[in-house]
Amino acid sequence: MADHPNANSGEEHLYAGRARRWSGRPNYALTHLAAGLRPGTALDVGCGEGADCVWLAEHGWRVTGVDVVSTATRRAAGAAAAAGVEVEVITGGMRAVAGRVFDLVTCFYVPLRRGTGDLDDLLALVAPGGTLIVVHHTDASKQAARLGVDVSDLLRPPEIAELLSDCCFTVDEAGTAPGGHAHTDNPDQVLRARRTLS
Repeated sequence: MADHPNANSGEEHLYAGRARRWSGRPNYALTHLAAGLRPGTALDVGCGEGADCVWLAEHGWRVTGVDVVSTATRRAAGAAAAAGVEVEVITGGMRAVAGRVFDLVTCFYVPLRRGTGDLDDLLALVAPGGTLIVVHHTDASKQAARLGVDVSDLLRPPEIAELLSDCCFTVDEAGTAPGGHAHTDNPDQVLRARRTLS
């Protein structure tokens, strides 16, 4: 994710000059895919302004959020405080929490780059028996252009699902869901997978 040198400069401008960039509501795919899971520890990779972190915390999860954009993490911490929930917020990429594992790892709209170890870093964060949720835009061309990468260099949920079939995960759900917090006209690609216990 997002541990590469240009990640911060590529996203910081999204938050400049406005008090809030996103809706403040949790993503529909999160509320759909995580609703039936037993709460435990959760990591939100690319947590943005923290709406998903707050939703998870309100539903009993012990939440950590990471994002490379410092403005985003400041706002995420503020959102948690305003909601009266406890969320650990860290400015950095996935390697900022390397060595830790979580019962739930969510990764929404994060540019996972092919051939960089991004996917391995992400999978290593999921505890045995834990759940991984990956969601991405159906059309990622704008994000790729903003970050200065080719869209074909980004790993997307359908490809990740295929890769997981060869390792220690079971794919529970793969397909599409309404984008953002409920944009039915712009569906997202979604993946939910469970790490095996052994």
